[in-house]
Amino acid sequence: MEGNVNTQIVLRSIEDGTPLAASQREIKWTPHWNARSVTALGCCWLAYVVVSTESSVLGPFFPSEAGDHGVSSALIGLIFSASPFCVLVFTPLFGYNLAKLGVKRILMCGTLLAGGSYFILGFIDYMPPGASFVSYGLLLQVTQGIGCAMVSTSGSVLVTSLFQNHYAAMMGLMELAGCVGCTIGPVIGGLLYEFGGFKLPFLVLGASTVLVSIPLLLVTQDIDPEIEQLSPKAIFKIIGNCSVILVALSNALATGSIYFFTPTLSPFLMKQFNLSPLYIGLVFIADSITYMIASVIIGPLLSHFSTRLLIIVGLLTCGVGFFCIGPIELIATPQLWIIIFSIAIIGFGGALVIMVSYADIMTTAKSLNTSYNTESLSAITSGIMFSSFSFGELLGPIVGGALNEIFDFQTSSMVIGVVILAQAVLMAIFSVCKCQ
Repeated sequence: MEGNVNTQIVLRSIEDGTPLAASQREIKWTPHWNARSVTALGCCWLAYVVVSTESSVLGPFFPSEAGDHGVSSALIGLIFSASPFCVLVFTPLFGYNLAKLGVKRILMCGTLLAGGSYFILGFIDYMPPGASFVSYGLLLQVTQGIGCAMVSTSGSVLVTSLFQNHYAAMMGLMELAGCVGCTIGPVIGGLLYEFGGFKLPFLVLGASTVLVSIPLLLVTQDIDPEIEQLSPKAIFKIIGNCSVILVALSNALATGSIYFFTPTLSPFLMKQFNLSPLYIGLVFIADSITYMIASVIIGPLLSHFSTRLLIIVGLLTCGVGFFCIGPIELIATPQLWIIIFSIAIIGFGGALVIMVSYADIMTTAKSLNTSYNTESLSAITSGIMFSSFSFGELLGPIVGGALNEIFDFQTSSMVIGVVILAQAVLMAIFSVCKCQ
């Protein structure tokens, strides 16, 4: 395409259930598969990867460093949860005000804020032990989380505006970017910590995030999506539906089960198996690898099985994985291969739930609101998914750190397994009753 890319997305406000005429649902956009739009997609994808890497890089080394500064497991979990809490709170706020603030402005500010905060976080080891250390970590995790919320909200809108006819594929691609970041994060964190000390992971990733904003700014300078603010009335009927609530809760629990290991696994592996941060990072990627495998096979599975069945199977798989760590390890001597295998199947089960939840909620939304246009339903569904995912990312480290204070690692894992299995049973009962 020659000339400027002039993208306009006009999402009409839905005030009632009256179907909108085609002219009232006008969506004007010009980009297709061309060099500029593909380059912009690549830069957004890279920004997602780097930001996701920041969120997962701390696991192999930060808990031990914080412990040396007199920080308890519960407070370590609180520090880890500050960033996803901000994503949970600020993602819908930025999404609602995106028309006023501007997509590109939010995207640029988000990458700079997330990268700068992470860079400065690398100097936390200069803080005195106790309250100062915790306050410093919380403050910068908060600002980094706000930056992540800005990037995730504006990035998804920008990609959607560029590839309107391939929305589902693009969202899957961005989800894969987050998975890649979570996969390589622990390994990169362990490697950089092993060879450069505590500061190096923060300095490298913080600088990388800031540098990503440069090509992103250059390739999007002529891309200017204009979005009409969506009415809040469009979401009330969907978010109050029992099916949507249960699926969103399942998504949050699946996400939380994966992030449960962030403050708990590293100290356990160091104490039980005397592993270095590098090898701990390799253990951490077990769930990410199976997560990526599940993301590849989820398409064929959806063509043969219902989304609700896959969610239940995913929850059961997660529960079994935690019970392999819990009761089995309490009876026998802990074995490293059992821990790795359990983490791997937890990642696979969590991926089934997370990947399928969007499709399930979207199906429910369409059945409840047949008069709503697809773009509005997609925006609502994406908001629910981001919020539930962030809630699980927030809940996992807090609950994990708190349980680790009360019980040991194996018993804490068993408690999480019971909760997830209970949710699987609840989903099964609800689905059977709904079919009848």
